[in-house]
Amino acid sequence: MNKIIKKILKIVGGTLAVVVALLGAALIALNNKSLQKKVLDDIVQELRLKLDTKVEIDSISVNMFNLDLNLFGIKIDDRQQREMLRVEKVSANLVLMKLLQKKIVIEQAELIGAKALLLKPSKEEPANYQFVIDAFKKPKDKTKEEKKKKTKSKMEFDISAASLKDVRVKHNELDIYLRQASYNNGWISGQTVEIDSVTLVCDTTFKAGLKPYSASLGHLKLNGDLEQQIFKVDVYDVSYMWQSLWKKRNIMVDNQAAVGHLTANVSHGRYSATVKQAHYKNDNHLPRKNTGKPKRGFFDAKHLDVIADFHVVLDSISKNGITGHLNEFTAKDSITGIDIRKLQAKFKYVKDKIDLREICVQQKSTVLNITSGAIVLPSKKEGREFSYSTGVITGTAYLKDISRTFAPVLKNFTLPLNLSLTMKGNKNSISFRNVKVSTNDKKLQLAATGGITDLKDKYKLHVKFDINSMTAKTGVTEKIINQFATKKLMMNQLNNLGDINYTGSFDVLYKKEIFRGLLKTAAGNLNFEFALDELNKYVNGKVSSNNLQLGKVMNLKGMGPMDASANFTIDISKPRTAKMRKAKGGKLPIGFFNATVNDVAFKGIHIRNLTATLNSDGAVATGDVYQSGRIRDLYFSYSFTDTDQMQKMKITKPGIKFHKETEEYKAQRAERKEQKKLDKQAKKEQKKQEKEAKKAQKEQEKQAKKAQKEKEKQQKELEKQQKGESQDGEKKGFFKKLFGKKKKTETT
Repeated sequence: MNKIIKKILKIVGGTLAVVVALLGAALIALNNKSLQKKVLDDIVQELRLKLDTKVEIDSISVNMFNLDLNLFGIKIDDRQQREMLRVEKVSANLVLMKLLQKKIVIEQAELIGAKALLLKPSKEEPANYQFVIDAFKKPKDKTKEEKKKKTKSKMEFDISAASLKDVRVKHNELDIYLRQASYNNGWISGQTVEIDSVTLVCDTTFKAGLKPYSASLGHLKLNGDLEQQIFKVDVYDVSYMWQSLWKKRNIMVDNQAAVGHLTANVSHGRYSATVKQAHYKNDNHLPRKNTGKPKRGFFDAKHLDVIADFHVVLDSISKNGITGHLNEFTAKDSITGIDIRKLQAKFKYVKDKIDLREICVQQKSTVLNITSGAIVLPSKKEGREFSYSTGVITGTAYLKDISRTFAPVLKNFTLPLNLSLTMKGNKNSISFRNVKVSTNDKKLQLAATGGITDLKDKYKLHVKFDINSMTAKTGVTEKIINQFATKKLMMNQLNNLGDINYTGSFDVLYKKEIFRGLLKTAAGNLNFEFALDELNKYVNGKVSSNNLQLGKVMNLKGMGPMDASANFTIDISKPRTAKMRKAKGGKLPIGFFNATVNDVAFKGIHIRNLTATLNSDGAVATGDVYQSGRIRDLYFSYSFTDTDQMQKMKITKPGIKFHKETEEYKAQRAERKEQKKLDKQAKKEQKKQEKEAKKAQKEQEKQAKKAQKEKEKQQKELEKQQKGESQDGEKKGFFKKLFGKKKKTETT
C-alpha cells in the first residue's frame, strides 16, 4: 500500500511541478494579463503535443509583486480520452533571487481539489499514466562532455513548504481520499509533516478474486530532522478493515484492526515505538463454536476482540539483522477471556530466524519465565517450514487463568502448580520434554513427556503424555478434586488408598480421553485403563490387582488382600442421569460392572473362583455373587444404597449347589498343589540357604573373635615386655647410683 501511495504522489506531484516550473519560468517577466494568457495557451499547446493528449488550463494569475503564481482548472486526459487528472487550483510562491540563480525555489505551494484516475488493468497492459512518465523521462547522456554541460546548466528545484487539500485518487480498485496534508521547511529537509484524515477503500468490482478492504488515518505529525535521522512521529486513529475467506466453511470473515495512538522516535539508527489501544476484532457471523456448551471454553479464532498496549525498541537495524526488545505489553480479549498482564522479551532477527531470550509471560496470577527461544520463519522458495523451540520454561501456573478461554470447569482451581519444561514444534505438532509439576508443599510431584500431533484437524488431533512418575500424598488428591465444582463421590474410599504413586499415560482424541497405568497405594497395587467417551457419554474401564486390600478401602472388616479383575461402565450423560435421579433419587454412580475374584480371604474363609456383578440405577446398587467350589457352588444376591456404609449391605437369596468335581477344578487343584509343592520346595531351599548363610556368618564371627583374642594377647605380651624392660632399667640405675656413691666415699 505504501508503494502505491508513493507512486501516486510521485506521478501527481511530478506532473504539477513540471507545469508550475514551465509557467513560472515563462511568466515571471510578464505582468500583462493578455500576454500571460497568450503564453499560457502556447505552453498548454506545447504540453498537448508533448503528451499527445488533451490538456487544459482554464486560467492563470500572476502577482509580480510577491511572485505568486495561481493556476485554475487544470485537466489532463489519458490516451483513452478519459479524464486522468483534474485540479481546481495550484498556487506557488516563487523566490525571485533564487530564480535569477537558476534555482526554482517555492516558498509555499498549495494544491486544492485534485482528482486523479490511475489505471493499470494487468501486468501485460501499460498503465494509463505511463505516457506522462515517458514524456518527462530524462534522456540518457551520450557523452561525458554533454553530461557535464547538462549538469552545469541544470536548474535546481526545491519546495520549502506545501499543502494539499481535498485530494481524491482512484488507482485501479483503490479509492484514496486525503482531506489535508502539509509539509514545512521543504520537501527534502523538511522538519514538520502533518497529514489529516486519509481514507482508502478497495472496490472488488475492478478485478476478480480481490477481497474488499478499507483503511483510514485520523492524523499524522512528524517533527525532526530527516537528514540527520532524528525525528518523532505521532499517529492517531488508524484503522483497517478487510475480509478474509475461511476456506473450511467457504465463508467471508470480517476483520478490523485499529490503533488509537502510535508514537515513534528515531535517533541515529535506534527506533522505538509506543502503541496505545491497538485493537483487533473479527467475526464470521456464525454463532461462537462452543455456544450452548458450558463445559467448553470461549476460544474461537473467528470470534476475537483484543485490545493491546505495548512498547518496542529496535536497538539496531543492519544487513546482519535487527535487534531489539519488547516490553510493557498487555492484551485482553473481551470474548475469549485471554488476559495477558505482561509480556516482555529481547529479540534478534537474522536470516529468516528470530532468536528470543529473557522472555516473561504473566497472566492474572500465572507467571512463566523462558530462558530462550527460536522461531524459524517459513519459505516456500527455499522449502523451509515454520518451526520453533524454547529453552527451559519455569514458573507458577494457576489453572483458573485459562478457565474461560479453554475450560470453564477450572474456574475455581486456585491451587498454584509449579512447573518446568521445554517445548518445540511446527505448524502441525508440539512436543513437550522434561515436564515437571509440583505443589508448593511437594505433596504432589509429577514428571512426564508428551506432545500434540495433527493440530490442524480436530478429528485427527492427538494429545499424548507419558507419566514417568507421579506421587500424590494423602490429602492432596482430595485437595485437587475440591478445586472442581462437581459432585464428589467415594471421597472416603479415595483417602483410604493413602499415598499414591502412579506411572502410565493418557491420550486425548476427538471427544475421547484414555487413561492407563499402574497405581501403587497403601492398599495395594492397581492396574487400570479408563476411557471417557464424550460422544456417547460413558466412562468405560477395566482394573486388576493381585494384592488389593478392598476391605480397607471400602471399610469392610475381615476382608484380606484380593487377587481380582473387573470391567465397568458408568453413565455420565446429564440428561439420562437427571431423568433417573428425578425418578428414583439416590447418590450412587449409575452404571454396571463385572468382576472376577481369583483369591480373597473374608473373615477367615478363603474364597477362590468368585464372580460378581453389580448394577446401579443411582438409588440402589444390586448384584449377584457366584463362587465355584470343588463339589459345590455358593451364590447370593446383595444390595446397598451408600458406599460409605458398606457394612449395612443386605444379603438375599443365598444358596448352595452340589455337583461332581469338574475337570477344570481338578486341573486348578493340581495346579495349586504343584504350586504349593514348588512354594514349599522354594521355602525349604530358602531356609537351607538361610541356614548355610547363618552358619557361615557364625564361623566368620568365630574367626573374627579368635583373631581379636590373639591380637589382644599379643598386645598384652608386648605391654608386659615393655614393662619388664622399664623395671630392669630402673634397678640398674638404682644400683649404679648406690655403688658409685660408695666407691666415691672409699676414695675419700
